[in-house]
Amino acid sequence: MQRLGPQLLLSATDLVNFHECGHLTALDDQALKARVTKPDQHTELLFKRGNEFEAVYLADLKHEVEGTGGTVVEIEKTPGNPAGSAAQTLLALQSGADLIYQATFLDGDLVGHADFLRKVPRPSALGDYSYEVIDTKLGRTPKAGYVLQLAF
Repeated sequence: MQRLGPQLLLSATDLVNFHECGHLTALDDQALKARVTKPDQHTELLFKRGNEFEAVYLADLKHEVEGTGGTVVEIEKTPGNPAGSAAQTLLALQSGADLIYQATFLDGDLVGHADFLRKVPRPSALGDYSYEVIDTKLGRTPKAGYVLQLAF
């Protein structure tokens, strides 16, 4: 959940949080209104470990893709400007990049981020290829929230 001027943007995480606990959505809204931005130590640790895990996975995928002459595009995170990241993502999709890291999609008041998009030989509006989503998680067992997040 983030605010861009008067617009409230909702993400897959917001949907999952609401699915797990409606009250959590109310707490997130209160934190947003109070402009509370500093997460607790537990959240910071999970975020750090998740980023480390994702960085290792990115390095492995880059090695694999670039080793076969493929292209990897890393979408620049533009805080406060998801439209900029979404535009970068669209260019990467249209260029036929073999791997896209941190793809951003924006549709009205919904914003979505895919950890990775991998090009596959399945026709789409892009041409003779399309993309499949790869999501990284620290969890060892699947959860309903993960499926909601991917579907989003």
